[in-house]
Amino acid sequence: MSNSGRLEAGFDFVLDGGKGARVKSPVSGTVVKVVSGFKNDSNNPLPENVGKSQNGGFGNQVIIRLADGKELAISHLDSAVKFKPGQKIRSGQFIGKQGNTGFSLGSANVHLDFTVRKPGTTGFDQSNFYTAQQAASLLKPKLA
Repeated sequence: MSNSGRLEAGFDFVLDGGKGARVKSPVSGTVVKVVSGFKNDSNNPLPENVGKSQNGGFGNQVIIRLADGKELAISHLDSAVKFKPGQKIRSGQFIGKQGNTGFSLGSANVHLDFTVRKPGTTGFDQSNFYTAQQAASLLKPKLA
């Protein structure tokens, strides 16, 4: 976490099609967690106090554990498929729609946040996550 309390790992990604664009999983793995039901009906970010109240600022989110133990969190979804923890997911499978839920500060308000947790770690200490550059490098072949 930074001094502002924000996790500074991962990277923002904007799909063509804006709000509601279909999001497909870039990886195969096992669903760890799904958070859905939060709303933001505009293309603008929510006020900070509201955004941070939506799943700690991540909004609607799907977390997938890869075979090597890494965990990919895809956040700020407009909606997420109601997977169950332990359910298998394959690369290319529909997981939700691009949105702007939670607390987002990116230059493109409607976007996704990709965060990759290192295997075997818990909590939100910055060292538990790959940097934005590392995460993008890990996922680049899968996002092409």
